[in-house]
Amino acid sequence: MAKRAGEVDPEPGIPEAPEWMAPEALVEWGRLTSDSKYVKALRKVDRAMLAAFCQLWARFVDGEKKAEPVSVAHIAAMINLGAKLGLNPSDRVKVKVPEDPKQKTAWQNLKATSQGR
Repeated sequence: MAKRAGEVDPEPGIPEAPEWMAPEALVEWGRLTSDSKYVKALRKVDRAMLAAFCQLWARFVDGEKKAEPVSVAHIAAMINLGAKLGLNPSDRVKVKVPEDPKQKTAWQNLKATSQGR
């Protein structure tokens, strides 16, 4: 996909987890950043949003374990951040992942060759 004029292309790569995160948040961070397909969409600038989601998740888990569920506003914030990160099926289709040229099909390679690419 071609970049539009003025569009910023942040540095690719998995952001490092902040050291201050709750243990359960770090587990969630590890789960998300270990998905080989998901990490292709992540950029280092996504650290704050990913950290916020993971912290909200940790508080949700903590509340459920203590039978003290979190507020509806908390769950709404978690769902909203999760959607922005592509963590549900309907929002995942909106996440743009850079194309890996090595994974083109034979047909795509033939088509590109015939078009002089």
